[in-house]
Amino acid sequence: MKKLLDLIPGPWKWAAGGIALLAIIGGFAWLIDDWRDSTAKIAKLERDLKDERALHLTLENQYKAQIDALTNERRAANARALVLDQLEKGVTNDAKTNDRPTGPVLRNYLDRLYRTHEGNPAP
Repeated sequence: MKKLLDLIPGPWKWAAGGIALLAIIGGFAWLIDDWRDSTAKIAKLERDLKDERALHLTLENQYKAQIDALTNERRAANARALVLDQLEKGVTNDAKTNDRPTGPVLRNYLDRLYRTHEGNPAP
């Protein structure tokens, strides 16, 4: 290698060294710039991931709240149905024991309650 370098005249050695030095410095500058771009992209992706995670948790909490509300509504409907059933049994038993028929007003009221409970409020 030394014999090969001895064949190149002096000023050309300096020029070749300068060009090599510029290439090395340019390579380092390119690496640093690429590293900065990569870290900026990674930071942006991390922010996006954080936002997506927050949105996911918000939606999950909303879904849980909706499920809880529907569960509570179902429990209330079941309780109303139970009370309505007990009321009807009581009226029927009362009518049997007192030898008097259930009046049309009470019958219409019970029918309306059943229709409302089943989702059909029309008379």
